[in-house]
Amino acid sequence: MKIGLWCEFLPYSEVKNYIEALGKRDIALILHIGPADIGDPDLVSLLRKAEEHGVDVRAWCLLPYEEDLYFCEDTLDNTENFAKDFADWVKRDGIGIKWVVFDCEPTPSTGREFFKYVRDKDIASFIRHLKNNKDERRFKRSVYRMNRIIGRLHKEGFFVAGTSNRMILEGLYFGNITLQDSLNVPFTMLDWDEVSFLVYRYKASQVDYLGMVKRYALLAKKYFGDKGVLDIGLIGDNRKIPENEKRMDLFGGEKKFTDLLIGIDNPLELAEIVDIIGKNGLSRVNVYSLDGIGVSEYSLTAWFENDISPGKRYFTYIASVKAGLINASLQLIYNVLVGKQESTEEEFGARRKKEYNPPGKSESRLQYRR
Repeated sequence: MKIGLWCEFLPYSEVKNYIEALGKRDIALILHIGPADIGDPDLVSLLRKAEEHGVDVRAWCLLPYEEDLYFCEDTLDNTENFAKDFADWVKRDGIGIKWVVFDCEPTPSTGREFFKYVRDKDIASFIRHLKNNKDERRFKRSVYRMNRIIGRLHKEGFFVAGTSNRMILEGLYFGNITLQDSLNVPFTMLDWDEVSFLVYRYKASQVDYLGMVKRYALLAKKYFGDKGVLDIGLIGDNRKIPENEKRMDLFGGEKKFTDLLIGIDNPLELAEIVDIIGKNGLSRVNVYSLDGIGVSEYSLTAWFENDISPGKRYFTYIASVKAGLINASLQLIYNVLVGKQESTEEEFGARRKKEYNPPGKSESRLQYRR
C-alpha cells in the first residue's frame, strides 16, 4: 500500500523533523498550505529538505477560516485566486510540488447549522435546509468553474486530487447526485487525477470500522478504479491538539462533540485497517494525521511498521452490510423528503453507468504518471 499522511496544524519547522522518517517509509506528506503561506521561509526550507529525501509533498490547499476553508460553490472566487497565486509561486521559485489537493466539503457556516440541527434533534429544519439549498442552474455553473480551475492547474503541469465525505460515494451507489447540490459540493463530475473519501472511525468499534472501510474500499474501486483512495483516521487523541478547540467552536460542535476527537490509539489497529483496504482493491490510503501522531505515545515509524500475517481473515461482512443498510435508509429519507432533481441526475449521473472511466485526456495523464 502507498500511504499518504495528512498534516494540518503542525508548524512547518516541526514538520521538517519528520521528513527523514517519511522518506525511509516512502510516505507522501499531504501538507496544509494556505494563501498566507506562499513564500514562507520555513515552508520553503521544509520543501527543499523533502526533495533531498525523496518525499512526495502534496499541497493541501485550504483557505483561511474567515474565507470558509473548502473548495465548494461558496468559495470559488477565493479558491481561483489562491490556485493562481500558488501555481505562479511554484513555477517562479522552482518548488518541487507536483500535486494539489482540494478538500471539498460544506463551509464551516453550513457545518455549524448542521451541528445545531443534530444537537437540537431538529430533523425538520435539516431536511428543509437540504431541500431549499438545491439550485440546479447554480450547481451546473459551479461544476464548469471548478473544472476550469482544475484545468488551469493541469495546464501548469500539476496533478489535482479531491477529497470529500463518504456520503458522496454512497450517493453514487444509490443513484443520488442531487445530494452534492444540496451540500453545495460538486465533486464526482470534476476532472480529478485522484479521488479520496473521508471514512473516519470516530466512536465506532474496530469491527464496525473495518466493515465500513471494507464497504467504501469496494465502492471507491468500483466507481473510480485506480484513482480511488480512502482517508482514514483519526490517529491519536486529537483533543490534545489546541487548534481543534478553535475548529470545534467554528463548527458549533461544543463540548459534547469532543469525544469524536478520540482516535485510533494502537498501531496494530491501524495495520488491520490498512490491510483490509488493500484486500478490497485499493492500492493507496491516506491517514489523518501527522498532528495526531505527534501527540500519541508512538513514533511515526512505530505507527507504520506493523504487518498483518498473510491469510488473516476478518469477520466484517455483517458490519459492512449494516453500514450499507443504514445508508440505504438515509438515502430513502432523502429521496422522499428532499427529492432528487432529474435534470441533474441525467446530466451528471449518466457517468455513473460508465463507472467513471476517465476521458482520453485523463487517461494519458495517468499513463504518463505510471
